[in-house]
Amino acid sequence: MLLVNSSADLTIKGMPHPNIPILVDSEMKVVVPVFQFIIYQSIENGRVSSHKTIKNYSNALYDYFSFLEANSLNWEPTSDRSQVSNISLYRNWSASLDGKASLKSSTINSRLAVIKSFYEFCHDRGMIDSLPWTSVLRTSSHDNGGFMRHTRTETKVESTDLRLKQFKEPPRILNLNQAKQLIQSISNKTLLLMVKLSITTGLRRDEISSFQRDCIFKPSADQIGKRLAVDLTPSRGKQRTKGSRPRTIYIPAPLMLELHEYTRWGEGVKRHSKSLGNDSNKLFLTIDGNEYSESALNTLLAKLTTTGKIEFKVSPHMLRHTFATVELYAESQTKDMAHALAWVRDRLGHSSIQTTMVYIHCIEQLEDHEVHQYQKELLELATS
Repeated sequence: MLLVNSSADLTIKGMPHPNIPILVDSEMKVVVPVFQFIIYQSIENGRVSSHKTIKNYSNALYDYFSFLEANSLNWEPTSDRSQVSNISLYRNWSASLDGKASLKSSTINSRLAVIKSFYEFCHDRGMIDSLPWTSVLRTSSHDNGGFMRHTRTETKVESTDLRLKQFKEPPRILNLNQAKQLIQSISNKTLLLMVKLSITTGLRRDEISSFQRDCIFKPSADQIGKRLAVDLTPSRGKQRTKGSRPRTIYIPAPLMLELHEYTRWGEGVKRHSKSLGNDSNKLFLTIDGNEYSESALNTLLAKLTTTGKIEFKVSPHMLRHTFATVELYAESQTKDMAHALAWVRDRLGHSSIQTTMVYIHCIEQLEDHEVHQYQKELLELATS
């Protein structure tokens, strides 16, 4: 199996559609059902607006069909319910992987969700006669700890036994000492500003790599000491946000000034790149003037550990989680928890406050003596 991206030669009703993932088998033939599913998700499904989502769909189906091909299994389900489904075989094989190939239960379940959607699509379009699983009705009480949960009633929901049992762990965050070590260990100006921007605003890694230069300005004298609002607008330039939803973040004025100076001087990067053909509006560029990939921040942070500059692992997600935890604690000191959660939800771009509520438990990971001073010292570190 192989995943390739379409060129502009792929036209649908006369319109070109480049960069659509296409799955081909070992004989270099297009896997038609997968192609039709990806076309639907890319073009027809109005709820899917992110190329990253399409990429995740394609990678999940690539992994599944590679498993089927390697084991000479047919993707089409049989009507014989006494046979073990290929999806169950794939799930169990995925869960058995160890070492560097091991997968988290959450990753396997995410792939299973895509595979399930693929089969439902094929069934709805008449490509298969039945679905390769048995559905049962289970009682759901909706007791997810949310507000007004006492008003919710039990309902019957359709469920399958495809997914693995998953225990949700609280997000990993940096304690104050680790945050200090991280910032002090970075000598590269670009990486340092990426980390500072992430840990003070909660931006995701792809939002950092696509951050637009024209969002940066020189603060006025009366703005120093404040946090300055910046509107992230996906329709402008190539700025990415989760679900392509616009939102507002707040950058500390000293950091904004530092970023403004960086746009003028940087580290001597060549703003004009042959590969781009014109000046990029991305804030962060490589020394050669090329744009960073979505995973670049992961790679740069990992090198800090492998080179011995820090003794702990850190990821862009940890920076985001650290911001959210500290921000929630700080907001809860002046507002009730419901309003504090709503504030942090909007800063992070969550679609549901239930997602944000996990950071209540993260506060418990911080030492009592440091949680009170974390935000103050963190801002001092990030803006010095």
